Amino acid sequence: MTRRIVCSAALALATVLLATVLLPACADGGGPIDDTRRDSGVPPTPDAGKSCELGEEDCFGTCVLTDRDPLHCGACGNACADGERCQLGMCVVSCPAGQEPCTDGSGVTRCVSTDSDPANCGACGNVCGAGTVCSEGSCAASCGAGLTACEEGPSVACVDLDGAESHCGACGNACAAGETCVDGACRVICAEGETACGSLCVDTRDDDDNCGGCGVLCRDDERCMDGDCTLVCGGGTTDCDGVCRDLSADATNCGACGNACDPGEICMDGACALTCPSGQTVCAGACVFLDRDPANCGDCGDVCVAPVGGTVSCADSACVPACPSGQTNCAGTCRDTSADGSNCGACGNVCGDREVCMGGSCVSTVPPLPGPTFRVTEFGQTGCATLEHDAFTGDDRGGLAVSTSQLFVSGDEATARFGRNDLAGGTRLTQIWDGMVTNLRNNAVYVLADDAGPLERGGGTITRLLLLSASSGQLAGTQVRLSTPIPASGSTFGSTVGLFSGWDRVAVHNGSRVYVVDLASGDVTDLGAMTTPTRRTCENWAYWGLLEHSGSTYDLVYVESSTAVVRARVPSGATSPVASFTDLGDMCSIGASPTAGRWYFHVEYDSQFGGATISENVGSCPATFDTSSGLRVSSLGGASCTLVEHTDETGDDRGGIAVSSSHVFVSGDRATARFRRTDLGAGEPLGRIHDGMVSNLRTAEVYLLGNGGRPLPRGGGQVTQLVPVSATSGLPSGTPLDLSTPIDVAGTTSGGDVGLFAGYDRIAIHTGERVYHVALPSGDVTDLGPVPAPTGRRCENWAYWGVAEYFDGRLHLAYANRDQIDRMRVPEGSVTTVSTFTDLSDMCSLSFVPTLNRWYFHHEWDSQFTATSGENLGYCAGSWDQP
Repeated sequence: MTRRIVCSAALALATVLLATVLLPACADGGGPIDDTRRDSGVPPTPDAGKSCELGEEDCFGTCVLTDRDPLHCGACGNACADGERCQLGMCVVSCPAGQEPCTDGSGVTRCVSTDSDPANCGACGNVCGAGTVCSEGSCAASCGAGLTACEEGPSVACVDLDGAESHCGACGNACAAGETCVDGACRVICAEGETACGSLCVDTRDDDDNCGGCGVLCRDDERCMDGDCTLVCGGGTTDCDGVCRDLSADATNCGACGNACDPGEICMDGACALTCPSGQTVCAGACVFLDRDPANCGDCGDVCVAPVGGTVSCADSACVPACPSGQTNCAGTCRDTSADGSNCGACGNVCGDREVCMGGSCVSTVPPLPGPTFRVTEFGQTGCATLEHDAFTGDDRGGLAVSTSQLFVSGDEATARFGRNDLAGGTRLTQIWDGMVTNLRNNAVYVLADDAGPLERGGGTITRLLLLSASSGQLAGTQVRLSTPIPASGSTFGSTVGLFSGWDRVAVHNGSRVYVVDLASGDVTDLGAMTTPTRRTCENWAYWGLLEHSGSTYDLVYVESSTAVVRARVPSGATSPVASFTDLGDMCSIGASPTAGRWYFHVEYDSQFGGATISENVGSCPATFDTSSGLRVSSLGGASCTLVEHTDETGDDRGGIAVSSSHVFVSGDRATARFRRTDLGAGEPLGRIHDGMVSNLRTAEVYLLGNGGRPLPRGGGQVTQLVPVSATSGLPSGTPLDLSTPIDVAGTTSGGDVGLFAGYDRIAIHTGERVYHVALPSGDVTDLGPVPAPTGRRCENWAYWGVAEYFDGRLHLAYANRDQIDRMRVPEGSVTTVSTFTDLSDMCSLSFVPTLNRWYFHHEWDSQFTATSGENLGYCAGSWDQP
C-alpha cells in the first residue's frame, strides 16, 4: 500500500478537487484521528462522547459519511430501500446497464428491462396484451432469437437469461437485492467510480476503510486521499520526518524542520530567544527590566522622552520626567515659572501686555501714577434725584461731568447745567461739550480738545483738556496740555471711545488702547492695548465712566448693562461688579462727585429711578468712595435718587456728563445744559454742546477735551489740552491745561468706543483700544497700553462717560453696562461689577461727586429711577473709599 504525507494546505486543496465528497479537515489538536468505522449491522447504542472528523456524523455511536452511507443517507437512520444507493445524501434507484427505473400503479419503482418486460415493453407503462410477449422492446406473438419465454405472473416475458435479474441463467432464478445479472450469474454492480467491497459499493479513492482497494485501512492520523493513506498534521503543526511538530515552540524544529536552538535558548514565536532570569524580559535580543528601563518602560520599545532641559527615568513601569530644581515641566519643556511670562506661576498662565513675570506673579510694567488711589465703593440706589432735561439739551448724546456746583449734560442741541446737589436750575449752554471729563478730587470739569478747540461729535486727537467753569459750564481759560496726543476718534453713534473721570486724572479708552492723563501735569500714560468692553453705548462717539486707580493699577468703571455697573482692569479687560441695579434704562454715561457723596447719570426713557415718559433724564444717587490712597467707588445706590427730564434744555441725548462743585453738565443734540448739583434744579442750556466733558472728582473741576484752545468737535479728534469750564456757567473759563502727550480720541459720531472717565485728580481716556491717564492739574499723560474696550452702554455720540478709579496700584474705569455699573482694571482689562440695578435704561454717562457721596447719570426713556420717557438727568446716593 502506498502512503503519502501532506500538510493541512494540501488537504484543503484535495477538498476542493473532490467535488462529490467533503473531506474531513485536520484535527484541531494535532493528535490521532478517531478510527471508528462504519458497520452495516444493527445500529449500536448512541455514544454521547463520540468525536467525529469534519464531514462525519455520529450515528448511534458510529462515525459515518451521511452523503454516501445507504444506512444513514442524508441523516442518521435514513436507510435506502432495496435497489437504491445513497448519492450526495439522497437515496436514488440504481439500475444496471440495459435497465430503467419504472414505477408501477402502486407507486413502487423498480429496475426493469423494457426490452422484455410485458408491463413496460419498450417504455415504462406500455403493457402487452393477452397472448403476446415483449420481445426486444415490442409486443409480439413469440420471443425473438436468443431470448427465452419465462412466466411472470399472468404474462410471459421474453428474457435474456444472461442479463435478466429475475431470470438469471434460468427462468425464475432471481438475483438478491443489490445484485445484477451478468453473463447468467448474479453479481453486485456499483455505480461508475465505485468498487464493490463485499456487499457495499465504496469509492476507494477516499474511503479510509478501503483506501486504494477493498480492506485497506488507514491509521488514525491518516486520511484516504486519491487512493493513498496520507498523514495529516493539524492544530498549526507541521510534518517533520513523519512527525507533526509545532514550529513556533519546538526548540528542535524552531521556525523550520530541523532548526534547533542553541543551549540556553527557547523557541518563542518560531524564533530562538534567550532565556532571561526571573523578573526580566527579552527585548531586542537583550534581557531587560520593564519596570525600570527607560528604553523599554512597561513594554518592549516604549521609550521615555526627557523634557527639554530635564531628565527622565522609569519607575514602576511608568516614565518619570524631572526638571532641575526651581523649574517645572510645561508641555515637555522645563520652565522657570517664577520668571517665564508664558508660564507665570503655573504652566500656561500667560502674562498680559505690559506685564512681566516676577516671583511667579504677573507684574505690570506700567509705572505707578502719582497721587492717592481712588475707588468707588458703592453706587447707591436710594436717595436719588432725577430730572428730565430734553428741554435743555435735546436728545441725549451721552456724556456728563460734575463740577463743584453743577452737573453738566450734553444733548444733540446743547450742553446744559443743573445744580449738582438737587439738579435744579437747568440752564442750556450755548454750545455742546462733547468730551467732558472731571477731576474727581476737586470736581474740576474739562472738555477734551485738540489744538483747534474742544472735540466735537466723532472725537479726534486729544492734545489738551480745557477747564470749564464749575458754575457756568463755559471755558474757564485754563488748559491742561497733554504730554502726548491721544487718538480718540470714534463713530458719531457708536460710543467707541470711553471717557473716564478720575482722581486728579482722567482716562480715555479709544476702543483699542487706554490712556491716562495726569490732570496736574498733562502727562499722558499709555496703559496699553485693551479691547472694547461690553458696555452701554450712547448716541454719540463716546461713553462715560469713572477712572479708579491705585499705584500702577487702573480700573474703568462704566455701565455694562441695564442692571450693572462694573469695573474693568486695564489693560486685561477683566471685569468685576461695582453695583447691581434693577433697571438702569439706557444709561451709558455716569459721573461722580466724591465731595458731594453722589454719583450722576443720564438715562433716556424710564428706569428704576423713575421717568415714565419718553424723555431725557439726568439724575444722581448717593455713592461712597475710597480715596485713602486714591479713589474707589464703593457702591452706587439706586435709592434716594433724584431725576429730572432735560430734553427741553439739551434736546436728544448725546451722552456725556460732568459734575462741578455746583452743577451737573449734560449734553444733548441741541446743547449742553447745566443743573444744580444739589437737586438737579434750575436746568439751563449753555447755548453750546460740550461733547468731551471730563472732571476732576477731587476738586469738581470740569474740563472739555480740547485741541488748540478749543473743545473737540463731535466725533472726537486729537486731544492736546483740557479746556477748563466754569463750575457754574459751564462755559470755557481759564487757561487750557496742556497735555504732555496728545491723545487721539477720534470716534464715530454715535455709539463710539471712546470712554471718558472722571477721576480723583486725574481723568482717564479709553480710546477704544488704549487707555491714557491724564494727571490733574499737571496734564501729564501716561499711556497705559492696549486695553479692551469695555462692554457697556454707548451714547449717541463718539464717547461714553464714566469714573476713573485708582486703587491697588491700578487704574480702574467705572462705566454703565446695561443694568449694572462695571469697573475695568487697567491695563489687564479684567471687569468686576460695582453695582447692579433693575433698569438703567440706555444709561451711558455717569459721574461721581465724593463730597456729596452721590453719583450722577443721564439716560433716555424710563428706568428704575423714573417713569419719564424723555431725556433724564439724575443722581443717587453712592459711596467711595480709598483702599
